[in-house]
Amino acid sequence: MSVEKFFDRGDEEKQFLLSEIAKCPNPEKTLQNFKDCIARINSQKHYDLFANSGFFTVVRSNTETDTRTETFEIIAKHFGL
Repeated sequence: MSVEKFFDRGDEEKQFLLSEIAKCPNPEKTLQNFKDCIARINSQKHYDLFANSGFFTVVRSNTETDTRTETFEIIAKHFGL
């Protein structure tokens, strides 16, 4: 999901990346390379490394709904804010 829907949101930073990719000599190949990198970083192997690192992590729910408020509450509680 993180690979295929990465550019679906209107985040300014993501749209900037997409516009820069479009300027490349071969935008399709560049976009596929970018997606391949996201897939590697978001692989189960890397997920498990982060999850088992001992550091505080927040796992967002796997839904289409906005989870920012819920995520902020989890972080605030953890850090005592």
